[in-house]
Amino acid sequence: MGNISKTQIAGLHKEFSAEKDYWKKLLFFDMHFNLIPYLFFPFDPALEFLNRQEKVNVLMETYKLERTISNPLKRLFFVRNKPYVFDITPQNSYPAIFNSFVINKFISEDENFNAIIKSIEKTGYFEEKTVIALLKECNEVLVHIEKYRLDKKKRNFRIQFITVFFDGYNDYLSGGPKVFRHRKKIIELYLYSQGLLFCRYHQILKLKYLKLENLNSMFCLDDLRVSDWTDQILLLKKMGLLDVMIKKLNNPVDPIIMKQFPKIVCQIIGQRPEMADKVEHYINLIK
Repeated sequence: MGNISKTQIAGLHKEFSAEKDYWKKLLFFDMHFNLIPYLFFPFDPALEFLNRQEKVNVLMETYKLERTISNPLKRLFFVRNKPYVFDITPQNSYPAIFNSFVINKFISEDENFNAIIKSIEKTGYFEEKTVIALLKECNEVLVHIEKYRLDKKKRNFRIQFITVFFDGYNDYLSGGPKVFRHRKKIIELYLYSQGLLFCRYHQILKLKYLKLENLNSMFCLDDLRVSDWTDQILLLKKMGLLDVMIKKLNNPVDPIIMKQFPKIVCQIIGQRPEMADKVEHYINLIK
């Protein structure tokens, strides 16, 4: 409850009860009572919370704790024997809003992630490591946890955690977080958010790498590992196919044809048409 005194509870409850907008209700609750009552690891480029068993164990305990608490989204106070209930349990159509709120909170309030990205964008370094070294480590850690997930036949908590993490990672590649209609556990939303953040981190490293190096000398077809749609576009550029398509579609008589270019690229790399704007933005970055 922080620094809130019992004499303030009645006034806060009146304000809380009068608020009809559920998102604002969540903001109010979070501000005064902390919506997320568990401690989670901040963003970690090494993904130790998925790689080190002692940290996986901490997440396991958090998962079990969340299952045992009857309602972590409810706070009950008694002032002069009168009960005051602050309850943000999502009902009806509210689970989707609740899930989005928590994801947004995890992403926007991760100070470690923001500090890392700020350092990379400003200096090209983080903890004296170059973008090239960071990108290499990033690729290696992704391969490592993916191998663990695929090689293990027996289901365990770590594999479940990695699976939710990759859901977030892949959704970021596909255009952003999905809308979950059914209420998710807070730990699920944490792992999903870390997947979103890690994918963004990966993409920032690759774009920074492109800006620092000459594209033609940087990539060799033998060395280029295709891991996502951005790598597929880079491969198309390396092979000269993007330039061929641009030249073929760039018709001054009918400029509308050129507007179909991002959608055509989406078809080639197996992405949905809704990804056209992101594809076009990325192509403009690597020109």
